[in-house]
Amino acid sequence: MRWWVGGFALGVTLGWAQDPNVAFRVDLNLNYSSSKGGKNRVRWFDPRAKMSTVGFGINLEPGYYVLISQRLQNIRGNPDRDDLESLYIEDPGLWRVGRQKMMFGAESLVQESVTGIRVEADPLGRKFPFAILAFDNGSGNERGIAGRAGSDRFGLSVAYGERMFRSLTNFAALRSLETSMPGNGYRLAVGADGSIVWNRALIEAEIATFRRGIAAAPTLELSDLRVVFVRTVNRNFVAAWARDWRNRVDLYRFETEVPLSKNLSLLGYVRFRGRDWQDLSVGTRIRL
Repeated sequence: MRWWVGGFALGVTLGWAQDPNVAFRVDLNLNYSSSKGGKNRVRWFDPRAKMSTVGFGINLEPGYYVLISQRLQNIRGNPDRDDLESLYIEDPGLWRVGRQKMMFGAESLVQESVTGIRVEADPLGRKFPFAILAFDNGSGNERGIAGRAGSDRFGLSVAYGERMFRSLTNFAALRSLETSMPGNGYRLAVGADGSIVWNRALIEAEIATFRRGIAAAPTLELSDLRVVFVRTVNRNFVAAWARDWRNRVDLYRFETEVPLSKNLSLLGYVRFRGRDWQDLSVGTRIRL
């Protein structure tokens, strides 16, 4: 997998020779979290598996773009031990090569970084674009192919491979991030996602099934429904319902982000299982 690094080094070197435009990127999520029956802790990621990252993006003269971002903290016990969040070069809207987000759904149920090649196409003129990602994280890790077809309003996703979705960043709507997941990932996943705007609210939904588990990983049928109440351009309140359909488990969460300045926000998060609270978090987010 590390041969990617040499390719990126060459790409960046060629870009510097053409006087590229470099922008530093900082996204810090510092949270104080507490869970029922667990420990209180301060960590550099939030309960939704949004990691704190630092890095930079480079716009090259031919129209290519390079992104490099590093996690400040990984989740304890995470099978994905790579601290890199992203390391890729792309021709936007056409292709992307390197470590990038797993292309599946709307990032509500699945958040996983993989190393691969992504190809995009839009033959119907933005009506139904599609993208395909072939990925390989190395021997004993995630490998396979994934695809998503559709727009921001509705999409269908499928993934087929080996040891997929093992990272503890996945399924954050239904589990605490530090708890281990049984088995060794999945071979097949199918999902659908969609969103609509109603009055001043954005309604987002995602449902997916994860099958052919490896080493006793159970079959999962999960959904997540979010209602985002937009009060101002930068301020919102989220009410969400996540369900594990096979185990008949319902989790309800409430999230808010209150901006204090252009780059600084206060974050709040609480989650319930029935009438019992499961975890809560308060924190700050800094974006530069």
